Amino acid sequence: MLFIGVAVLGLSVLSANLLSSSRIVEPPSAAAIIESDHFQQTVAAVDQEFREHLRVLETESAPPADYATIARRLSLALTGTIPSFEELRALKEMPEQQRTQWWVSRLLNDRRSADYLAERFARSYVGTQNGPFIVYRRRRFVTWLGNQL
Repeated sequence: MLFIGVAVLGLSVLSANLLSSSRIVEPPSAAAIIESDHFQQTVAAVDQEFREHLRVLETESAPPADYATIARRLSLALTGTIPSFEELRALKEMPEQQRTQWWVSRLLNDRRSADYLAERFARSYVGTQNGPFIVYRRRRFVTWLGNQL
């Protein structure tokens, strides 16, 4: 009887939490930078270089990846995890031409990104050895680095 009571209580708390959760907040837009002439000229020049290189190699570029694949790859690179279903639903609701920009902005504003990148940077800066207790405290350095990012 106790198990049934605990299970019912757990299910009610879970459903209340899911129903009351707020939606994902949209990060600030960087559309002004992307729409600037200098940025567009740079993108066009890089695209032209790639087209020339592919022409010389006599090959074709791969077709563009879908938004879910791009989101997964960006999430793995910037946070070390894949996007949740809620995040994918929010991404799907965005206009198609803004999805990648919105997702990158959201990831860079996420604390997980700072923590993940701080850990990666700490590995490259000082290695994975803890060292002497008094001289070097790795966890403190990673926390400080994450706060700076």
